[in-house]
Amino acid sequence: MKRVRKSEEPAGLAKIVQTHPQAKWDDQVVRKARPEIRRRVANDQGGLCAYCESKLLEYDPDRWGIEHFVAKSLAVSIGPNWHLDWSNMLGVCKGGEVDPKPRVLHCDRYKNAVNHQPPLPEDCRGWILNPLELPALPSLFSLDLTTGALSPDAAACQLVAITNNSHPTLVELVQATIDHLNLNCPKLCEKRRAVGQEIDKQIDRAKARGKTLEDLVASIFSDDTNWPEFFTVYLIRLGAPAMRFLQRSLYRG
Repeated sequence: MKRVRKSEEPAGLAKIVQTHPQAKWDDQVVRKARPEIRRRVANDQGGLCAYCESKLLEYDPDRWGIEHFVAKSLAVSIGPNWHLDWSNMLGVCKGGEVDPKPRVLHCDRYKNAVNHQPPLPEDCRGWILNPLELPALPSLFSLDLTTGALSPDAAACQLVAITNNSHPTLVELVQATIDHLNLNCPKLCEKRRAVGQEIDKQIDRAKARGKTLEDLVASIFSDDTNWPEFFTVYLIRLGAPAMRFLQRSLYRG
């Protein structure tokens, strides 16, 4: 999971908030604004799922959708209308729902499953990480490149303060996020492991062409509207050169 930086609320959504403040996500007036919302969300996230960092296929609504971080089912008459709250909308993959059986769910499909154990509150702020509240750098996640499994980066967690944290420590919040989103399911671990192997090949090819690691990093992280799939694997595997490049580029998510 990487930081998501939100741009300005889409004009169509802003108009709905003004004219239909109690509208719900499935209302026709909101459905008409969904294409604009999807385009803005995909662009803000650099084309990646807000949770697992897999690619979002921009024009295929059957492959990804809009997740409401705080459940839409919370009463809209009290406090924010979470259906329409721009900061509550994240682009996410289908979380294994369209995979061949037997399916293993992850991301929002696992988070919001009725049989999810232990249960996650409808208002999950503080119980799992919100991608909007992550630091741009450093990543709070560590990665075992041999297995593709994520874990909390204890050292990075010592450097960062997350205000919304219902756990005793940030390490526990990061681990809860991994668990509640099932980010270490076999499919995602295998994909991250494969990406790590592909990065090693890219490094070898770059060296064979007389390119430096810095040259490779620049080519990979040059387009903030189209981040590489499994961004965090690239960040961790490419290490200090990647950190330096992103810092020089004023990377904010």
